[in-house]
Amino acid sequence: MTPEQLASPIGNMKLLEAQNKTAFLSSRHTPESCYDAIRTWLDSLSPEHDVVLVGNLQRLESYVFQGLIKRNIPAILVLSTPYPELWPTYVVDAIGEGRLLIISTSYFSLPWMDRYDVAFDRNKYMIEKSERVVVGMCRPGGFLSQQLAVAKQVTILNEYQHPGKAQTDEPTPQTEQPQSETQHDNDLTPTSGNVETTI
Repeated sequence: MTPEQLASPIGNMKLLEAQNKTAFLSSRHTPESCYDAIRTWLDSLSPEHDVVLVGNLQRLESYVFQGLIKRNIPAILVLSTPYPELWPTYVVDAIGEGRLLIISTSYFSLPWMDRYDVAFDRNKYMIEKSERVVVGMCRPGGFLSQQLAVAKQVTILNEYQHPGKAQTDEPTPQTEQPQSETQHDNDLTPTSGNVETTI
């Protein structure tokens, strides 16, 4: 994917030049029991030493993105849909402070591509641009596990758990607003203030 095939990035382009970029990826339907390890990983990050690429296609990715924002960790938000017309206040603030870059790979996608193709292209871009990949959970034999074969360095935070064995698909802390399983990038709806989550 070349720069000509991307929409004009928004935010701090210097984040792409960092030598310590980590991409966060995960299979869908990550159970609540996996979130402790993800929170511990978020807490281990440093604003001075880390840059994290993350998407916003699923609830877990949105959870991680907001965790990065709350901890002031520089982030590259990689969307697979066009940019929304308006951004939430916490996103605007992070851009203004130079700790966020937003990129959309949707302009590389073709009209006939389904959501799996779009997600595959987005993941491919994130893996190519990062020095390491941290995975919340990975389903054996899934397309994510195939893509990880070309990653430089991979850390998997949780062993795979079959959705049928999970008590719940996602955690629902009191201050977190649960989102639909059909969450899309352009659901980054504007708000009147910063979003607070239990992260």
